[in-house]
Amino acid sequence: MKVLVIGAAIVDIIMYIDKLPKSGSDVLCKNNEFRVGGCAFNVSKVLKNENINFDLFSPVGKGIVANYVKEELDKNKYNNFVVDQSQDNGYCLTLVENNGERTFVTSKGIEKQFKKKWFNKYNLNKYEYIYFEGYRMSDNSGDLIISELENYKDKKFIFCPGPNITNIDNDLMNRIMKLKPIIHLNKKELLEYSKTDDILIALKDLYQKSNNAIIVTLGSEGSSYYNNGEYLEFKISNKTKIYNTTGAGDTHIGLIISWLINKNNSFNDAVEYANKNVIKYII
Repeated sequence: MKVLVIGAAIVDIIMYIDKLPKSGSDVLCKNNEFRVGGCAFNVSKVLKNENINFDLFSPVGKGIVANYVKEELDKNKYNNFVVDQSQDNGYCLTLVENNGERTFVTSKGIEKQFKKKWFNKYNLNKYEYIYFEGYRMSDNSGDLIISELENYKDKKFIFCPGPNITNIDNDLMNRIMKLKPIIHLNKKELLEYSKTDDILIALKDLYQKSNNAIIVTLGSEGSSYYNNGEYLEFKISNKTKIYNTTGAGDTHIGLIISWLINKNNSFNDAVEYANKNVIKYII
């Protein structure tokens, strides 16, 4: 079984600070990192570490950021990404506070505008699972990507809307839901989308649209799972202080996909596996 991961590979500039500054004020950075990220790349990195057969469908452009991205992909033996030198890749400034929470400022690049010809590189019939990210759904790429995926409705789609869930056009979201994707998101995203403070009401509302499993991450409390009226919560037994939660959701769904591919087993076991192992990637 093979997975296609559709989305962005960008550069994350991560700055560690005590807390976010007020408007017009100043703050010193205690430490910083410069690394390749992006939801799709983060997911693919987990799949690679878990020895899953996959392709990363992500564009690499031309410029300082793109050069850094390509160097990382080449070093880790990614060999089936898209090369399009029409512009540079994007980057994201991530401000990480003492409590591990993060705030993003993103500058979009070539990943904001997928091109139809890029799909010629991939035979979508080869893949059992197809992952796609929410950031691409709220920019100029969304309609094109979904139009292509609508030709393969027999596939198992995995959709991670992310914080952009409320910025996705309603008509496009309806088309996404008709693909019946497995949905993975955090509690804040779920409640904001459903406009309620009740997680069960929100899950039932979303399930009526997607008709497939929904996995919700709950931070240090673990995660929950909803499918066809069944609601389960999975607690984390050994809590560890997290200093940077960047990529935690991407890692979590990457581990779930890995379990489903390797074990062809239940979602319950997949979610428990992800809860137990996500800490190895983000601490």
